[in-house]
Amino acid sequence: MPASEKSEERLAKEAQLLLGGGTVTSARVISCAAYYILTRPDVEKLLADELRQPMAQWPTRVPTWAQLERLPYLQAVVKEALR
Repeated sequence: MPASEKSEERLAKEAQLLLGGGTVTSARVISCAAYYILTRPDVEKLLADELRQPMAQWPTRVPTWAQLERLPYLQAVVKEALR
């Protein structure tokens, strides 16, 4: 990269793009997923039913990532949100 493109202003703009791309997109997926879950009572109920057992001791005991990965409906909701 030429020295003219290594200015402090250019590097600051590149850093903003990286931060924005890593946070704004994730926030959008989470907010859209939350909206659709909460506007569909059938989806909310199925998800709550599936999470009831692993989350029974919350916040004393937090379920492991592996336990959450074994929940098929949760996985389907997450994959659909990312689609």
